[in-house]
This record gives sequence, C-alpha cells and structure tokens, in this order.
Amino acid sequence: MLISQNTIYCKMKNFYVINIALCFFCSCNLKPSKLNQNEQYSVILNNRSLNIYTRNLFDKVSLNRALILLDSAISLNKDINFYYSKYAVLWRLGDDKMAIGVCDSIFNLISDEFRAVLYKGFLYEDLNLKDSENVYYRKALGLVNNTKLFKFDSVIKERERLIILGLLKDTTAYRTEFEKFKIKYSHVNNYMIQLYVDELQNFDRKRYLSDY
Repeated sequence: MLISQNTIYCKMKNFYVINIALCFFCSCNLKPSKLNQNEQYSVILNNRSLNIYTRNLFDKVSLNRALILLDSAISLNKDINFYYSKYAVLWRLGDDKMAIGVCDSIFNLISDEFRAVLYKGFLYEDLNLKDSENVYYRKALGLVNNTKLFKFDSVIKERERLIILGLLKDTTAYRTEFEKFKIKYSHVNNYMIQLYVDELQNFDRKRYLSDY
C-alpha cells in the first residue's frame, strides 16, 4: 500500500513532537533519593515549564513564563536536558541568537554534543548565515560518522547521515546513500523503519526544518 507524502509528514511530525516532549521529560525522570534539594527543585521547575510549554505552544507570554522557570532550574542545576528544554522554548519564540547561546552552553558541558551541533546549524540557517550553517552541518556529519561519539543503532545513524546530506543539499551523495538505505531496509518488517524509508524517499528539507 502506498503512503501519501502528507501522511508520512504528519506521522513523522508527531514523532518529532514526542521527541521534543521527551527532551523535557527525560530530565525529570530522576530518582529523588539521588538528588540534593537544589536538584529536586530544579526538576520541579522544569516540570512546570513543560506543563506551560505543551499547553501554550503559540502564546508568547506563556512561553516567556516557561523560559523564566527554565532559567531558574538551570541556575540550580546545569543539567544538559534543561538546556535542551530552553532551546525548544527559544525556538518557539523565534529567538535564534539566544538559542545559539544555549547551544554554546551545552558545548561547555559536552564539546561534541551531536544535537546541539545540528541545532546550531538550523539556527544559522534561520539567520541566513550560509557559511556558518554549513560548518555545523558538516561537523554534525562528522559526528555521525564517528562510531565512538555517535553510539546509536545503525538505522538511526544512517537516517541521520542522510538527513544531514539533505540539509547540505548534496544531491549526488544523498541519492547514492538513499539507494543503499532503501535496499537494506525496504523489506524489514518494522513500522518505524518503514516510515524512515518513506520519509527519506520523499525528503522535504523545508518541512524537516520547520519541526525544529
């Protein structure tokens, strides 16, 4: 059965929204017994921010309230997930320059953090800084290719590599890599992998960027 491009997009977009929510949730899924008082309160603040964020995605006043809560959480506990939460809120607010600063703060914690590298490329693209955009996309590609730094299942690595080639607009390399990907996974009986195959066959660069 053929799946329409809009159906693929909607399903993948739901997947991205879940991922953004998980950026908030994973920092809260900690055992209180292992946290000191400041850390416990920082998780509470992050939870409150998540509650506001998920209910008010298009309300700037509410998103700024969520941002204040996150700044308070970070002042108590510089957890990398709190910074990703802050990135998500700033992206919603359209504050690319502040979001770049958040990525730099993440680099102070982990110098080669893949998501922050890729997100910084997105932000430079929003700012129409082509050279800087490509620097970070190429750096992200290098991280995906580094087995010591990017420790994920092969299908995740291959998907991310293809997406970055798409972001770099390297059409020749993308087609070559996608054909290998399709041959390898087109007959795998796994719903999520089949979504990946369909997504990449109909890769829409603008739609992909709009989800971040």
